[in-house]
Amino acid sequence: MRAVLAVKGGKPATYDGNLLLDRLLGADIRYLSDAEFERVDEALDGLAEEVRQRGGRPYVIPESGSNEVGALGYLECAVELAGQIGQGAPRFDSVVITAFSGGSQAGLLMGKQLAGLPSDVVGVPIAFPADRVRDSIARTMVKAITRFGLAIEVPKTIHLLDGYQGMGRAAVGDEELRVIAKLAAEEGVVLDPVYTAKAFAGLMDTLRKDPRALGQRVCFVHTGGIFSLFPFRESLSRLLDGEPPRHS
Repeated sequence: MRAVLAVKGGKPATYDGNLLLDRLLGADIRYLSDAEFERVDEALDGLAEEVRQRGGRPYVIPESGSNEVGALGYLECAVELAGQIGQGAPRFDSVVITAFSGGSQAGLLMGKQLAGLPSDVVGVPIAFPADRVRDSIARTMVKAITRFGLAIEVPKTIHLLDGYQGMGRAAVGDEELRVIAKLAAEEGVVLDPVYTAKAFAGLMDTLRKDPRALGQRVCFVHTGGIFSLFPFRESLSRLLDGEPPRHS
């Protein structure tokens, strides 16, 4: 299966992070200007039409894979967690996940109802305002309910830890880098700077203010992305050597 990617920005002199992996795996990468990326849906439709003109059958995945189909992955995550708890694993009071456009949290909320997951599902918005994320989660759930005939409802309350949007998804600051270094050294868990480090920092701040805010046992879902760590090697190196970070 051939992959065609629409990426914001110009072609770099050297490939790094996820972009390096994309090239290694043979993806056809199209670079979009800021103005073009503002209309990314149009750009994706145009690329899909190119594929059709060549006789192919395109499937368009939206930014972050956030739609009713993408949400099924984290529906399965909730089913797996519920199954483990049902077999005797300790139960979590809260399951916390990064929220960009909210597709992953939508999936967990659907799986919670379908599988009887006895945990609150909590998102940490890292870019957009909380109301926008809630609306996106609700829309994704409605589309999934309609498309797949799911016997569930959109919850009246969608729990988000607001106030941790910071500089947004694309920018990475000192706090994210410190969180990455601390957790890696203490627990052997490596966060990524773009998504999980921001959400984990928000979770830790919430628990510092109120250790019982999310119950006694909290599960943080690591959504991957470790390869995006490497473009920040210089700033991380300076931090690890005790020097002020200088961001890439």
